[in-house]
Order: sequence, then structure tokens, then C-alpha cells
Amino acid sequence: MTTIPFEDWFQAQQLMTCYAHNIETGDGVGLGDCFTDDVHLDLSEILPDRRPAKGRAAAVEMIENRRSSSPRLGQVRRHLFSNFLIHEYTPARITSQLSVKYTVTPIEGSPYIFFTGQYNDTLHKDSHGRWRIASRRLRIDRAE
Repeated sequence: MTTIPFEDWFQAQQLMTCYAHNIETGDGVGLGDCFTDDVHLDLSEILPDRRPAKGRAAAVEMIENRRSSSPRLGQVRRHLFSNFLIHEYTPARITSQLSVKYTVTPIEGSPYIFFTGQYNDTLHKDSHGRWRIASRRLRIDRAE
């Protein structure tokens, strides 16, 4: 098991929560603040027509385009995270994995799970001591 100082663990955990919150509220500035300048974001398993985004602006644009192209009227969507596991830690770099359940609550009908999966992440600490997502790849769960 990897030993990590509490402050770094807490900041990394908060980063995961801020990412989800900023997507759910449509805060592009806050979302961009979650990423390094040269982030590599691969959401191709849910966006098969799009290549991975490279760079902060491209990552935010990809997510904002996804939000604007999805029917959302009257729907509440949530990212539910669990099982945050840190695989490797140095004072400047973390590799981690995070389980995600994406739910949709329509204006009529019952809530449902849109997908479940895992984020595989690399986080970097910036020059101000803040952790940011340097790379993220979403892997959708598939029954075999």
C-alpha cells in the first residue's frame, strides 16, 4: 500500500470532487482549473467520434460540447465517485484510479444509471502546490 501525506491525499480527493461538481454545474472556468496546461483527456469510450483532448482549452471544450449536445431539459445528472485508489505517489506525481457511476434523473420517470466505469488518472502538483489532472482516461464497465 502506498503511503501518502494526509494533505496530499485530501487535495487529490477534493480535485476529484471539484471535477464532477464543475461538470454538473457547467462551470468551464472551474473545470479548466482542475487540469494542467498540457492535460491529456481521453473520454473516447463515451465519445467515440472524438479523439482525446490535448491541452486545457481542448479538454474543457470537449466536455462543454458534450454537455451542450446532450438533451438535458429537466434532467439532473450526477457523477458518483467511490474507491479512490492511489497506485503510486511522489511529492509531485500521483497515479490513481477512481470508480464512477453516472446517473440521470429525468423530469418524468425513474432515475437510472447511464454508465459505470473507472477513471485512470495521473495528477501533477503545480508550482503553487495544487494537484491537477495531467491525464485522465475513462474506461466503461462492460460485462463479459
